[in-house]
Amino acid sequence: MLEIGRDCAGAFSVLPEGERPTIAAHPAAALEPAELSRLLLSRGHSVPDAARPRRFSLAGAQDKVAVIVRGDTFALPDQAHPSNAILKFETIRWVCFAEHAGNALARRLGLDVPRTSYRVHDGTPYLLVARYDRRTVTGASGEVIERLHQEDLAQALGYPSSRKYESDGGPKLHQISELLRRHVQDPVRELERLRDWQITNYLIGNYDGHAKNLSILYEPTGSVPVLAPFDDMVCIELMNRIGVSSYERALAFSIGGASEPERIRRSDWEQWAKAMAFAPRRVLSRLEELALAAPPVAREERAAFATVHGDNQAYDYFEESIDDRCRWVLNAVIARR
Repeated sequence: MLEIGRDCAGAFSVLPEGERPTIAAHPAAALEPAELSRLLLSRGHSVPDAARPRRFSLAGAQDKVAVIVRGDTFALPDQAHPSNAILKFETIRWVCFAEHAGNALARRLGLDVPRTSYRVHDGTPYLLVARYDRRTVTGASGEVIERLHQEDLAQALGYPSSRKYESDGGPKLHQISELLRRHVQDPVRELERLRDWQITNYLIGNYDGHAKNLSILYEPTGSVPVLAPFDDMVCIELMNRIGVSSYERALAFSIGGASEPERIRRSDWEQWAKAMAFAPRRVLSRLEELALAAPPVAREERAAFATVHGDNQAYDYFEESIDDRCRWVLNAVIARR
């Protein structure tokens, strides 16, 4: 209890008995340049002032650290100073580019994703990701970061983290759609967002879009939640093509019972649409729209990234993987009426 929980996901904090959560009126002390450098080069393992209790609790396989960002300065959070961003590190070669590229493409396709910035410090890539479960408000003493309550949809449906994947006995996407239909502020809009999220995962090769990557978010002014922005939009197919590893190619949520991309046919999309209570024709139309839109956007994003960070053959694999999947969808799914 002393080492975790002081700055969790959402608004929940776990503190020692007798301690109460507070929000400090003064800003957290900024990290000195040397401290920030050590933090980045150690990929989060060398945390300044390590004698104090750990300040954050973040799930996931990738090394990451919660931070407070104000302009160009960084600070570490504690129970009185909530974080507003996450530093994600290059635990696997090219994973930062794969997530940056996936998020940038998803945003250009109209999805609501957290602001993600790709950065390099002394040759070490990292991502700076804005937290969607925080907001900045202006009070009498200046700007204050507030925590927002969120629940991931595995939690909301009563599934443990060990069952976040459908194939491990976790929820199916139509169960999540039913929960949203009953409980969110604008079900029609949120279900369209969920539909586009799954289509985009399929088109960019994000096979790890599981139930804990989906959340509902509660604003302080209302008791009815909204579907949170979509994070962790990682182009895993890109990493497979680069050859850094060989990751599972089955989608975390199946489409009509099929999970391997090349085995998903038109009839599977129609079956999935019916299970989600969508009109199959509208789902196929949206699939076609996004499959046509994604390749040129991928080319533009690749060119923009190369202009800032220099060119590399790995970026070709990003373009190639998106183009191959979208062309296959248009020929093998959409054209076969």
